[in-house]
Amino acid sequence: PRVMVNLGLEPVEAAFLGEIFYSLFDVSGTGKVSPGALPKIIEYLIQESSSSSVTEFGFEIFGNTKDGRLTKGEMASLVSLFWDSKLENLILTEGAVVSFYKFLERELSGELMRFYLTALFWDEREMTTKLLKTLPERREKLKTTTMPLRIAERLYSKFIKEGAKEQVNLSDTQREFVRSQLEIAESQNEKSVRWSIFESSVDEVQKLMESGKIGRFKREERDSHNYASKYVWSSLNVAQNDTLSFSMFREWTIRNPVILKYFLRIQRDLRKLKAGTEAVLKVEQARKSLADEIEEKRQSWASVASTMTNDSAFVPQTLHSDLGPLDY
Repeated sequence: PRVMVNLGLEPVEAAFLGEIFYSLFDVSGTGKVSPGALPKIIEYLIQESSSSSVTEFGFEIFGNTKDGRLTKGEMASLVSLFWDSKLENLILTEGAVVSFYKFLERELSGELMRFYLTALFWDEREMTTKLLKTLPERREKLKTTTMPLRIAERLYSKFIKEGAKEQVNLSDTQREFVRSQLEIAESQNEKSVRWSIFESSVDEVQKLMESGKIGRFKREERDSHNYASKYVWSSLNVAQNDTLSFSMFREWTIRNPVILKYFLRIQRDLRKLKAGTEAVLKVEQARKSLADEIEEKRQSWASVASTMTNDSAFVPQTLHSDLGPLDY
């Protein structure tokens, strides 16, 4: 990433591309890609993207099989990179939130996801994929939304109150804040409260899931391919021992437009990185050309100096006899 920053990328962009480069090209497993290989890698990826649709670009760079198909391992690598450590990315990927929830259950922390989704979708009776995809807009809307006091108290009693049946891991400060806000609303005979009294609790739980649990979930996916098997292959009616054709992959990306946006971001950052690389190469070529010119002149001057020193024909013979001895 440091090399990419020097080539003109923002640190966030460099870290984003760096993780992809390591995943695709770190064949030695050292966690490093040689700076000398960077121009070739960029050129390869740009060539893949220049003559392809966005979907073809993603299929080609993440699919390394010679038969032009995508394996479960390659799909696991793709989604793991896209998810990064962001819960929102995971939720916006079809089926991934179910897979992650089952992982949390195995870690005995399923209450984190239950609280998170219940708090965000408190007014919905059933959680659907279509509903989950509205998450970014819904979070903004909730900031100015009120909710019935009885529902807020139920949410507090089930997940936040000390000793609650499904108590989530929150700071004492946050737990006390929600309790006091509900107490004030009740003492004033309010029928509703601002949803925003739960916002910091939701943020804390989200950070808790993002700080370690998503990382472990991604490692499990790379090893077991659970999500690829149960939610990608199954939804496309592909045999579990088969690989994905491009048409199958395209069908999956159509259902997951966030993946297409991810590919577009890769293309955009690659073009920016290529422009920076080309600029540096031009400077290096100019520097080398100047160094070659200086070296050529130095050799020419050295040749002249050598002639002046060693070639007696250069000095008239009469000067030798007429000067005589020199006194200092």
